[in-house]
Amino acid sequence: MHGAAAHAVALTLVLGLTPRVAAQPAIDAATEAAVDALDSPVLSEREQANARLLADGSFTLADAERLLASDSLTAEQRLRMEGIGLSMFHRTPRAGLGVQFGPPVEGRGAPLNAIVPGFPAAEFLKPGDLVRSINGEPVVNTNHMGSVILSHAPGDSLRLGIDRPLGPVLNPAEPPPFQSLTLDVPLGRFEDLNNGQPTPVRVEAAYYQRLSRAGAIHTPPLVGDGLSPLLWLRAEGYDERETEAPTIAVLPVAAWRVLSFGGQPVASVSDIELRRGDEHAMMRRSSVALQADGVYDHIEESLAAYRALVRRLAQLRALVGEAPAGDADAQQSLRIDRVRAEQAELERELRSIVRTLGGEPDDKTPRSTP
Repeated sequence: MHGAAAHAVALTLVLGLTPRVAAQPAIDAATEAAVDALDSPVLSEREQANARLLADGSFTLADAERLLASDSLTAEQRLRMEGIGLSMFHRTPRAGLGVQFGPPVEGRGAPLNAIVPGFPAAEFLKPGDLVRSINGEPVVNTNHMGSVILSHAPGDSLRLGIDRPLGPVLNPAEPPPFQSLTLDVPLGRFEDLNNGQPTPVRVEAAYYQRLSRAGAIHTPPLVGDGLSPLLWLRAEGYDERETEAPTIAVLPVAAWRVLSFGGQPVASVSDIELRRGDEHAMMRRSSVALQADGVYDHIEESLAAYRALVRRLAQLRALVGEAPAGDADAQQSLRIDRVRAEQAELERELRSIVRTLGGEPDDKTPRSTP
């Protein structure tokens, strides 16, 4: 606990007083109605509310940021309010530090080549300084630092962590000794730099820096979040090419990259073909190698095996169904027995895969017929 909160507790405990906490200014009824209309079921009403808020001089960028930081907006209202705030930010004065950056040093900070005379930074910074942090946050590169500066207003101060060389740079591969400093540097006006206007991309990056500081960036919920891999697997889809029996093709899964199958490299899921009789051994070797961000290897292998086993079981059922009734041929009978034995073993493996994927065998899990 620190700052105003600690001070309030001290007043309550020591003096028995209950201090007043300054409330955020509330928006008026007309503005509140316009915010509500941003999610109207009528498109024209949403557009009119958008225009009203942009034209209303009493509705400020700070008001938009406070609303975005709250949990009171719907997804439609939040999307439109972000756009309103960005439009307001485009027409507000922007800050400038008054420095010229050197060649970028990715991941190490932002080097300074020159300081612009007349800016407050000229009293604090020197050419050769390497800015490592801003307000305690690491500086990734010069673009990152530029967007942070633009996100502030003229007159704001930035706490810069810098490395200042203690001697000339004789060999770029061997930087000289340096001292680490923390400086509070006031910002000037960007328009005084005579650099023209920043690009819309830079302004948008600066705007989202502001929203991030205000805690106003909310990640929308994922559609389908929480569904098991097995439920996703059972969703309807189609094979990307026609196949002819007796081959089996594993259906493509979005965002997956197939590396190898059966010890052989493949370029895509369509290249995977299982010939009758050898797929069982290949599955037992667990030789499917897949890569997908955020998915565990054993789930990847299980999903691929599930598809292949379902296809093979369908073929086995067809083979059993094609056998003529009452066929006394010993070889034919032996062949059918082998098919049924393989089918039973594949079904056991299939039920094991279903459990691995977080489900339980049910009526949708293929089973053999007597």
